[in-house]
Amino acid sequence: MPEPSLDNWTIIFLLAAAQGIFLAVILFLKAKQKARFILGIIVLLFSVSLIDYVAFWTGYRFIFPHINRISTTFPFLFGPLFYFYVKVFFDVHKLSIKDVFHLFPFLIYLIIQLPYYLQTGAVKVDMLINRDFFVFENGFLLSWEVYINSYAPIVMVLHLLLYIVLVFRLISERDLEKVADSASRWIRVLQYSFLGFVLSFASYYVMVYLFSYNLSYDYAISVAMSFFIYGIGYFGYMSPEVMSGSIDEHLEKEKYSNSGLTEQSAKELKEKLTLLMEKDKVYLKSDLKLIDLAIAVNESKHHVSQVINDELNTSFSFFVNEYRIKQSQKLLEDKSQHLNMFGIARESGFNNKTTFSLAFKRHTGLTPSSYKEKNLQ
Repeated sequence: MPEPSLDNWTIIFLLAAAQGIFLAVILFLKAKQKARFILGIIVLLFSVSLIDYVAFWTGYRFIFPHINRISTTFPFLFGPLFYFYVKVFFDVHKLSIKDVFHLFPFLIYLIIQLPYYLQTGAVKVDMLINRDFFVFENGFLLSWEVYINSYAPIVMVLHLLLYIVLVFRLISERDLEKVADSASRWIRVLQYSFLGFVLSFASYYVMVYLFSYNLSYDYAISVAMSFFIYGIGYFGYMSPEVMSGSIDEHLEKEKYSNSGLTEQSAKELKEKLTLLMEKDKVYLKSDLKLIDLAIAVNESKHHVSQVINDELNTSFSFFVNEYRIKQSQKLLEDKSQHLNMFGIARESGFNNKTTFSLAFKRHTGLTPSSYKEKNLQ
C-alpha cells in the first residue's frame, strides 16, 4: 500500500473541487430555476471526478476506498446534461419525458458497475492491493466484464462527440447577436469549455491506446474540469444575471415582426410595466423573472420582452436593475438611515452585496461606497 501524498498539482485540483462543491450548493439554492439546477449538477460531477482522480494519483483511495472509481460512469452524463442546460437556457423546448432516453447509456453503464460499487470497503482495498480490476470470477461473466470495460472508453468518447454536435447545433440555431453581450459571452465560454473538456478526454484515451499511460494525460482532463469550474465561478461573480432565467431575459434588439402586438398595445403595455415598477415596486423582489412581469400585466412573456427591448430600448436585467439602482441611490443619499452595504443591497432588491456592487458600478460608473462618500461631501 503506497504512502498517500499530495503535490502542487493535486492540491490545485482539490481546491478546484472544493470551490466546485461550494458553487454547486449555491446553484442548488435556487433549484426552482431548471437551468441553474442542471448547471449545479454538472459542476458537482466535475468536482467529484477531480476528487476521484486525486485519490487515484495520491494513494488516498486506499484510505477512502469508496471514492475509487466513483466517477467512472459520469462521462455518460456530461453530454446529456450540457445539452439539457442549453435547451432550458434557450427555452427552445421544455424538457419532457422523452429526454430521459438521453440518460439510458449512463443508467446501463451504472448497472454494469453496481457489483463493484456494492462491495465493502475492505474488499475494495484488497482489490486495489492485488490490482484486481474485475469483480466476477465466473469465466462467462468475467469475459463480459473485461469486454465491456475495454470498449467503454471508446463508446464514451463517441458519446461525448455526439453531444458536442448536438450542443453546437442548438447554439447555432439561435442568433446571439440579438442577445446582451454578457449572456452571449457566457454561452460561448460554456460552449468552448465543454469542447475543451471533450477534446482533452478524447486525447487521453488516444494517447493511452497509441502509447502508454502517462500521468500528464490525466492532468489534462483535470485542468479542463478545473477551468470549467473556475470559469463558472468567474461569470457568477462578474455577470450573475446570466446564471438565472432563460436567454429571453437577455435579449436586446430582437425585431418582433410576427408577434401580433400592435403599436397601440405596445404603448399600453409599456405604461403598465412602468407603473408596475414605479408604483408597485416589483423590482424589490430579489428573484424577479420575466415571467413574473408577464403574469402581473396579464400578457405573454414574448410580448413583455418585445416591449422592454423595442419600446424601452433595453434588456430585462438592465430594466429591473435600473430601478433597483435608483432605490439604492436614495438609500445611500439618506443620511438618516444606518444600513450597511448588504442591507442597502437587500432593501433595493439585490440578492447579495457583490451583485449589487457590480450592477451599481455598471450603471453609475462608481462603487456604492464611492457614491455615498461623494454625496456626503
